[in-house]
Amino acid sequence: MSPLPNPIPSRFYSLDAVRGLAALTVLLWHWQHFLYAGPIDASYRMSDQPFYQQLSFFYHWGWIAVDFFFSLSGFVFFWLYAKSITDGKVSGYKFFVMRLSRLYPLHILTLTIVIVGQWIYHSSNNEFFVYKTNDTFHLILNIFMASNWGFQDGASFNGPIWSVSVEVLLYVAFFILCFRGAARIPMLIFLVLLGMGVAKVSPEIGRGIVSFFAGGIAFHGYNWLRQSPTGDRLIPTFWLVAAAAWVWVILEFQSGLPSKISADILGHILPQQGQDLVIKLASKVWIYAISILLFPMTIISLALIETRRGTLGRRVSFIGHLSYSSYLIHFPLQLLFIIIAGWLGLDRDFFYTNLSFIVFIATLIPICFASYYFFELPMQSKLRKLLNPKLVLAESK
Repeated sequence: MSPLPNPIPSRFYSLDAVRGLAALTVLLWHWQHFLYAGPIDASYRMSDQPFYQQLSFFYHWGWIAVDFFFSLSGFVFFWLYAKSITDGKVSGYKFFVMRLSRLYPLHILTLTIVIVGQWIYHSSNNEFFVYKTNDTFHLILNIFMASNWGFQDGASFNGPIWSVSVEVLLYVAFFILCFRGAARIPMLIFLVLLGMGVAKVSPEIGRGIVSFFAGGIAFHGYNWLRQSPTGDRLIPTFWLVAAAAWVWVILEFQSGLPSKISADILGHILPQQGQDLVIKLASKVWIYAISILLFPMTIISLALIETRRGTLGRRVSFIGHLSYSSYLIHFPLQLLFIIIAGWLGLDRDFFYTNLSFIVFIATLIPICFASYYFFELPMQSKLRKLLNPKLVLAESK
């Protein structure tokens, strides 16, 4: 095999594409919003959701795509920003202008739409749709992207924004770490372990810390494999292990319980008590095995393939433009659909039909692309021009 070229690609098209696919995976997990009023109860029939046979994996496990987002963010931030911050080329002001100009416009727009939509829904149903904690205090938290910093009493307004709220905290930690020149692997390992502890108190923040800094470790691993002669020989084996891990995880999850297949296989070796121990242990650690090992290995594998080939997934990289827009827009659109369904006299069972799924997706995707090209990018440019004109000038060169 020929050695890998030294330069890191200026853009990872494959990572753009999988980011968009991950966002759509979260949407499938949230399809359940249509199918219950208030907390999930016995009336919610997961197996009756649209195209269940084809999409059951995502209906059951789509929530874990958020951990992939965190891991991918960690990889990308260590790739794009870590060295520049450490070398003093990117100040704190510039860093946060760049990030918040990307995040804030759509966040405020969708928050406003949800406020109006929830008022309309509440006037007819005497309750809020799905996310119930919509008071002034939680509105203020949402305005400052602090909805899940530990001050909240429950999910509020545009609920999926919780992970973006956690990411903002991670941006602060990341910048401080890089600014102090401490973004080395031992520190990142410590932070991953710290995140596991934090997860016992605040599961959302803990998940973010674990996956984000595992993504940072993944970037260091990618860099080593990309440059080291020894790493070059290990790359095919690394790809094979990553692919085998995905096959194994999918089979495990399709069985309905992580580790069930492993326990069944070990059943030929271990007594029943041993099988029970495997399942009990896996129930506590499987999420970390995926967020610390599987997702980073996947990101490294795609990055290495693209580094070798020059590009991977360029033709489908546009899917990545859907990631932030679909993540923030899908709940407001669900709220709109449920309001219109009420006006038309349709009950919740309509959203068990394949037709409802087709209509919703056919509406969402064009809106998301329009949002990206005609709202997010222009607003990002305007905010950067207003807050940091030098940044806009540098980007235009």
